[in-house]
Amino acid sequence: MRLFGFFEKGILFTAETVRCIQLLGWIYLLNFLLGMIFLVLLQENQRVGVDVSDLFTGFFIFFIGWLIDEARKIREEQELTV
Repeated sequence: MRLFGFFEKGILFTAETVRCIQLLGWIYLLNFLLGMIFLVLLQENQRVGVDVSDLFTGFFIFFIGWLIDEARKIREEQELTV
């Protein structure tokens, strides 16, 4: 909700938004890893909640966070340039 609040206010390229986006990526990766752990521990043939799309979504969110962080660094560098 905090991330959407930043976007609503027009705050896009800040360290806080990057942190929120990276936290969202960690949540997706943790969801994938916990699903894999439960699958291995239970050793059932049925699907326990492991979804490979969570893995790809997590990495994609990290990539978006990295892009926004690079844009933030470039913007800060441009503000210092005369």
